[in-house]
Order: sequence, then C-alpha cells, then structure tokens
Amino acid sequence: KLVMKYIWRILRYTSKLWPYYLIVSILSVTISLFNMLLPMLSGKAIDEISKGTSANIEVVIWLAIGIFAVDFGTTFVSNFGGYFGDQMAEKLQRLLSTRYYEHILSLHQKYFDQELSGKIINRLNRSIEQISSFMHMFSNNFLQFIFSTVFALVIIAFYSWPIALLLFSLYPIYIWMTIKTSGKWIKFQHKKNTYRDLATGRFAESINQIKVVKSFLQEKRELKYFDKQYKGVIKTNRPQSLLWHKRDVQRRIVLNVIFFGVYILIFVGGVNGKYSPGQAVALILYAMQIRIPIFAISFLVENTQRAVADSKDYFEIMSLSPGINDIKNAKPLKIKNGEIIFDNISFAYDSKKVLKKVTFKISPDTKVALVGESGEGKTTLTNILLRLYELQSGEVLIDGQNIAKVTQESLRNQIGVVFQEPALFSGTIKENIAYANIKATNSQVISAAKAANAHEFI
Repeated sequence: KLVMKYIWRILRYTSKLWPYYLIVSILSVTISLFNMLLPMLSGKAIDEISKGTSANIEVVIWLAIGIFAVDFGTTFVSNFGGYFGDQMAEKLQRLLSTRYYEHILSLHQKYFDQELSGKIINRLNRSIEQISSFMHMFSNNFLQFIFSTVFALVIIAFYSWPIALLLFSLYPIYIWMTIKTSGKWIKFQHKKNTYRDLATGRFAESINQIKVVKSFLQEKRELKYFDKQYKGVIKTNRPQSLLWHKRDVQRRIVLNVIFFGVYILIFVGGVNGKYSPGQAVALILYAMQIRIPIFAISFLVENTQRAVADSKDYFEIMSLSPGINDIKNAKPLKIKNGEIIFDNISFAYDSKKVLKKVTFKISPDTKVALVGESGEGKTTLTNILLRLYELQSGEVLIDGQNIAKVTQESLRNQIGVVFQEPALFSGTIKENIAYANIKATNSQVISAAKAANAHEFI
C-alpha cells in the first residue's frame, strides 16, 4: 500500500511528461507483441523441419524470414524506445530538480539554520537520480513485463490451461512474498540515507570552512566523523542485504518448484502426443518468457523500494511550507524619507528569547551602529529588517509602512547588505559586484568597486 502510494505520487507529480510515457509505453507493448511471435514461428519451423524430406522448403524459408523480420523490428523499436526513454529521463531530472530548487529558495531562513547545506544538496542528487532511474525503468520495463506476461499466458492457455494456471500462480505468490519485506527494507534504506546525508552534509561544510578546519588542526576529527557515518551505512546494510537475499532464496525456490511442474506437464504431454515437437518447444519458450520477467521482479522491486525511500525525502521537503508569505493584496514598499522604527519588538529562536520589547528609531540620513556582545541580537535585528524571520510581537515600520504588510521583494529591493563573512559566487568579479543588479553597467560596477576601496587591487 505504501509503495503504491508513492508510485502514484511520483506519476502524478511528473504527469507533465505524459507524452513521453505514452510513446515509451506503446513501443514497450510493441516489443512484447514481437516477443510473442518468436516462439510461435520457431515452433512452426520445428514442426515443418521434423517432417524430414517431405517438409515444404518454401514454408521454412518464409518462417525464417518472419523470424528475421521480428528480430529486425525489435532492434529498431527497442532503440526508438531507448531514445525516448533517455530524453524522458533527462527532462524528468530537470523538472524535479527545478521544482526542488525553486521550493528550497522559497523556504524560511529558519530551515537553513537547522539543516546541513550538504544534506540539502545530497537529497537533491540522491532523490532525483533515484526517481528518474525508477521512472525510466518503469516506463521501459514495467508495461513490457505486464503485456509479455499476459500475452504469453493467453497463448499458453490456448494449448494447456493447467500450465497457464500454474504459471499465473507465480505472480501473486512472488509479489506477496516480496511485499512482506518491503516495509522493513525501506526503513533500513531510510536509515542508510540519513547516515549518508550527515556524512556528505558535514563534508560540504568542512570544505566550505577549510581554513577553520586547518587553522584549528581538526582534519582528523572531521575525517573521523565522516568515516563514522559511513560505518553506520555498512552496519545498516548488513541486515538489509541479509533480509533481501534470504527472502529472494525463498521466492526462487517457489519459482523453481512451479517451473518443475510446468516442465513435467509439457514433457509428459509431448511424449503422450498431446503436443507436437514444435508446440512443446513453443510452450517451453513462452514459459521462459514468463520466467525471465519473474527473475527481473527482484530488480524491479529493489529499484521501486529505493525510489520509494528516496522519494519520501524529496516529498517531505516539497511539502514544507515557505513559512513567510506575503499577505493577501500586499503592496510594494514606497520609500519617501527612509525612516525606520522598531516598535516594541520581541523575537526568539525557538525557545531562546533574543529580543524583548525593543524600541528605537533610525532617522533618515543618519548612521546607526549597534554595539554589544555576541548573541545579543545585532545580526538578528538586520535579519528582522530584511524579514528573514517573523516577529513574535511588535512591528517594524519604514516610512510608516509595516514591513509585514508589504511585498518581500519590494522590501529587500530597497535594502543594501554587506555581510559579516565575504560570500563569492564562482564567476567574474563583475558578476559578483553586480549580483543584486544584473543590468548594472560597467561604469556602475567600477563606481561600486571604488566606493568599496577595491578598484585599485582589482
């Protein structure tokens, strides 16, 4: 039930790509039909050949041409399907990645304060890669698997309904035995993902703060933490792998026993004259076409379980509320003089109170310095002015306009910020200086550099 819930959620979430799903599905069904023709043509050829010298050479040649045509068609159709599947997978990655990035950018500052940056990135890479791989596999293999099985069972039932019934019984048994382990397997996978996220999250932070790590001689400590998380992955992987392979042995034993019964029925039927040599071979080939997908179920199920475990992380992030939203009919901020008033404001990070009933005014055309020890709320006040956090009480006014009632875009567009720590994006110096205004001219960029006393060394 849980697995199907997440599969339907993935399908609904990526429904924009339905033309690709449709094309790949049609081509998969076509391959299934081609696969059904091969045993039939091979069986007829064997029956004709078994006649010896009285065999019709023309019929045999036409059957050979038919087998060649089916093979030829399968080659082209499977590659067409592979081409569209590749395009679908890349478009799917772009769709999921863009939505994830867009949503992450909309989230409350508090989320980024509490989450490892590397963990956010790792979830993007792992979740989207796994979901894309699953959808590629699902569209390429699942329908082909279903239709190949249905077509083969229908044809086998035409010759022998007991054999068809025996082969059909494989599916509910095999699927039931697999589903029994799914919940526990997914829990193990989620635990492994948590360890990996912590390891890669800390890795990213250590690289970003490499000067701090080296200055305080903490290389060994960071490496030890990283290795500890991956030891957790290995420790969790053992019972997960044991669970899977133990159940797989049981599933395959059931499969072996049922196919033993199928071969007995075909061989005995052939000896008793119920089937011609060609029909017996065709039945064996059809049975093998069912056997191959059954063996592939293990691969399909494992990938499905991975997709479910990883999509859970993805959808958990996508379900988070941005936290700070513009009120309905919020108006743009209009600056006249630039007077700022912090009126009786109180703010706390979770349960830790930082500001309590703070009131002060910054008059237009003046400079104000906030002085105090670390943790007294200096940076918090600037974050509140930018509305990166919501107040518990009180209000901030700019020229009499409550910043909670204007659009966030218009508010931040009117504020220039110089951060405590320098932040540079990869790219040119010009791109970094003009980051807040991509339309800035060269002369404006140079003026800004001169104002910052950076023009000469640049």
